[in-house]
Amino acid sequence: QNAQEDKKHLDATKKELAEGIITAVNLGAKIISISAGVASPSLDLENAVNYAEKRGVFIVDAAGGSESGIEYPAAYPTVLAVGGTNHGGVRLDNSNIGPELDIMATGEYMTIGLHGKCMTGAGTSLATPIVSVHLAKILLNNFNYTPQKTRDILLSLAKDIGKPGIDDETGYGLLEQEKVVSRICS
Repeated sequence: QNAQEDKKHLDATKKELAEGIITAVNLGAKIISISAGVASPSLDLENAVNYAEKRGVFIVDAAGGSESGIEYPAAYPTVLAVGGTNHGGVRLDNSNIGPELDIMATGEYMTIGLHGKCMTGAGTSLATPIVSVHLAKILLNNFNYTPQKTRDILLSLAKDIGKPGIDDETGYGLLEQEKVVSRICS
């Protein structure tokens, strides 16, 4: 019975994620940043991703940290799958790998939290908003760019940090934030 309950929960999560994407598109989002995912595809999720792409909406999603491959919706071809690195540009152990991985960004933080407590964290969910912000910077000056053109620009500004060329562990490489700023500000 627990397996059945887990499947029902997973199906609901996929459907809720799909509904969230469609709602964001319908409310006028240009970039949807998702720091969540599921291990397997679904028709609802695929349809939602396609709906966003057809309407020129860009989706950025965390690659995941479950060691089960790139999670969905990040694994869909039109979604930018983001992996995480430490501050030195080395892939985090909990950053999923696979051929769908597109780009890496720093996914490690240290901050002071409530009551002065030092807090740290690391993962692809923390790297995803960094990529989303830089996409927004590109789109601010180039509002009519398609998601594909925007992806191409962003990926061309990545520094190869793994095996030469595109690879399953680091995608196109590490997002070089200075290159994005330089490109849009020149």
